[in-house]
Amino acid sequence: MKTTLSHLICLVLVSGLLLSCEEQGLTSSQKEKDDQLDSNKTAILSMSGKLFSIPSPLQTAILIRESDLSYMNEALSDMRSLDELSGNMSQAIALGIYGTDMAYASLYEDGQAALKYFKAIEKLSDNLGISGAIDATLVSRLGANSANADSLLMLSGSFFRAADEYLKENQRTDVAAYILLGGWLESTLLTAKAAETGAETSLKRMAEQKESIHTLYEVLNSLENSDFAKSEEMKLLSSLNNLYKDVERRYELHEVETDENSKMSRISSSSAYDMSDELRTEITELLGELRKRIIA
Repeated sequence: MKTTLSHLICLVLVSGLLLSCEEQGLTSSQKEKDDQLDSNKTAILSMSGKLFSIPSPLQTAILIRESDLSYMNEALSDMRSLDELSGNMSQAIALGIYGTDMAYASLYEDGQAALKYFKAIEKLSDNLGISGAIDATLVSRLGANSANADSLLMLSGSFFRAADEYLKENQRTDVAAYILLGGWLESTLLTAKAAETGAETSLKRMAEQKESIHTLYEVLNSLENSDFAKSEEMKLLSSLNNLYKDVERRYELHEVETDENSKMSRISSSSAYDMSDELRTEITELLGELRKRIIA
């Protein structure tokens, strides 16, 4: 079934922030939790008829933590300019950015920072006119569970599910697309910061975004009645897309697998991406510049 743009919030942010469908999910099976916390899984999204995969913010955080890297609190976004953000575009992108940082902080059990990001998300949601989607008791429940990473992640997911439903009902696909951009931007920037330490898994994940940014750029450029196509942010995204074109993609053939019973052989392959240190540095700097342009 084709996924609408507004439903992408659920796929990208909720799939990353949510550990189960309900708060009772804390007692779900270990297999279910393992599936939800698999850093190698990505969501397959359909946008304007285009398919692409993108890791959720939580998957990005898990990937970084699996590399035995310390908590990079200095890499998280600054909220000092929160009150100065204006317009649906900047505020919606910031919502995606802060949602990613909330997932990252929660996974590293920094409940205080995660709660601050949620409060920023609440404020932006009010400014964007989607505060009606928020359960009146949600903030108090978040406060009560700020020391519990699992509960915080799941309650955050409840918020994004409610926001997603509201956007779908009101056909505000541009806002959903901007939130998606913010989530992708912050996830990729955190991955890039981790790659600076030499973490091979992070470098690989960063390079794999070659396909995602190309499709994301095309979709954002095609939004009707959107200011983004003419914005300075779009120029930076275009430059970022052009840099990613220099990431080399190659195909790797796997060993032939033969089923002895059926006597059938299966040939498979996978894609691999190569990125030089110079290109990684350029992309990281441009990601930071784009984030700074939006929320600073």
